[in-house]
Amino acid sequence: MGILSIQKGVFFVNRLCLNGDDWTLTGWWRHQWKLTATMETDMAIPATIATIPATVPGAVQCDLMRAGLMDDPFYGDDSLKGEWVNLRDWTLCKEFEVPADFQGWGKRCVLHFGGLDYCGQIQINNVKVREFWGMFE
Repeated sequence: MGILSIQKGVFFVNRLCLNGDDWTLTGWWRHQWKLTATMETDMAIPATIATIPATVPGAVQCDLMRAGLMDDPFYGDDSLKGEWVNLRDWTLCKEFEVPADFQGWGKRCVLHFGGLDYCGQIQINNVKVREFWGMFE
């Protein structure tokens, strides 16, 4: 769950909930998503798993099942067929506009997540704002 809030003093005066089914999910080989183009040809590096619709809060496996890319891991031994999911890096993206009343000098935005996977990176407008390793960091 992502919530963008404006803080004034110690009180949050505005909240913008970023939850919903308007996110996208893309799969990459490990660390591949960090590269924007190849050194040799300067061509864009294609994703391993094409971008699909995603829901937040949610789980990568649920989005993959909805897209028909993964079988239900709770049926028979189908969990073995889904082991490849943990061998990929996943990017969740959402475009949103910050309302005018959130903007202005002296206002502080707080991005609050109700829970994140074990490790990852948070970017806003392709700028890294935080890395985390461990859910409670």
